[in-house]
Amino acid sequence: MAHPKRFTIKEDIGTLRRELRRVKTETMRSRIQVLIFYKEHELEGISKHAVAKALGVDPGSAVSWRNAYIQGGLAGLLSHNWKGNRPSVIKPHQQEALRVKLHEPGNGLRGFTELVTWFNEQFNEEVNYFTMNKFVKRNFGARCKVARKSHVKKDPEAVAAFKKTSSDFVPS
Repeated sequence: MAHPKRFTIKEDIGTLRRELRRVKTETMRSRIQVLIFYKEHELEGISKHAVAKALGVDPGSAVSWRNAYIQGGLAGLLSHNWKGNRPSVIKPHQQEALRVKLHEPGNGLRGFTELVTWFNEQFNEEVNYFTMNKFVKRNFGARCKVARKSHVKKDPEAVAAFKKTSSDFVPS
């Protein structure tokens, strides 16, 4: 069985605990907790599996955070190295046109399919329905509020009579 990797942590536990209170995100908090756990077992060494089990993280994460600390110190451990900043399919000028269209009172849109059709005709692009749906919900807080259809055989005179007589029974 392999021996646990030993390394020295320059910061003392008090500094690490202050840093733990200072950070805002849960991910950074977990990283510092792992570092504190390594610091507490610095002399005898501790395996990645023991750290992972004690703190409830994946062993691979514990190893990558340990290696990030070894290579870059505390700043390297807390650096933001996440990927995934893919540019939006909908360009800024298109977003502005969408905002104007959605906030105009009589826009005539009856759902996301009509919005996608309007967008594709307006900008000569093919945008997926689900892309548009997520984009509009995320950025504009839009929801599909389509009125329910009225029955074909409904009598308008009966509706008017109901409205007149029902106001008598509504308690004030």
